[in-house]
Amino acid sequence: MSVSIANQIKSVIVAEGYTMKQVLDMLVYEYGWSESLSNFSRKLHTGKIKYAEVLQIAEVLGYEISWQKH
Repeated sequence: MSVSIANQIKSVIVAEGYTMKQVLDMLVYEYGWSESLSNFSRKLHTGKIKYAEVLQIAEVLGYEISWQKH
């Protein structure tokens, strides 16, 4: 995952009026994520985030990710 994808995720978080910490709190509650904000930030920054985790982020923000053929 490139940094631009991380920036897209962060942009959606901000656009929805949340902070990274608030989203992490939702992920901890819904999916049992680690409470470490630094781990969450590092996953986004380094691109070492799993696709399943991206789907969970989308879900707690009220989004779904779909594949469209072009």
